[in-house]
Amino acid sequence: MAHSPHTASIHILDDDSLLNILYLYRLAILDEHDDDDVRFEWDRQWTREKWWYKLAHICQRWRNLIFGSTSYLGLYLVCTLGTPVADMLEHSPPLPLIIDYVEEYDDISAEDEEGIFLSLEQRDRVRRIRLRLCAPILQKLIAAINEEYPILEHFVLTPRSVSGGNTIFILPSPSVHLRPPQYPAPMDFIHVTAGGGHSPFYVPCPQP
Repeated sequence: MAHSPHTASIHILDDDSLLNILYLYRLAILDEHDDDDVRFEWDRQWTREKWWYKLAHICQRWRNLIFGSTSYLGLYLVCTLGTPVADMLEHSPPLPLIIDYVEEYDDISAEDEEGIFLSLEQRDRVRRIRLRLCAPILQKLIAAINEEYPILEHFVLTPRSVSGGNTIFILPSPSVHLRPPQYPAPMDFIHVTAGGGHSPFYVPCPQP
């Protein structure tokens, strides 16, 4: 089919114009104008940070432009339910990581549990952690966080509510390493909820 003489291809845009469009698209997708209290609620999909995945496969020019502007575009790799984490870490650029596992009804698969542990091992790259899982799995994951996460900004967790009983949840001493950089010492906190429907509370990280 012949193109209309009034139709222009996006490929005629120069790199700066195309990059600006991608930047504005990201703002619209991620609701960047909302404050943190809104953007980091449980019903907000951190998986929207994958907005650039398909765009990077449109053509080599777009791919080079996106990967050459990772900081400006705020690119992340998202580790979430169903993500083949080992494969993604092996074949993707070393971008900051978002670890986002929210399972309301079922236990996570062995593959997803392994993926969480693999992503937590990338300590220098983890920017956000949000976990809503059954308490025994959460306890194992927290026990595995035993070194510093230098660029971690948000650490949000809650045990999935269990009918007919209360959940006892223990934060071990390595929580000292979860020091969000936007809070100057000694005001360092982890955002935790005691269970489904409960209000969040903040646990001060002990100082060394």
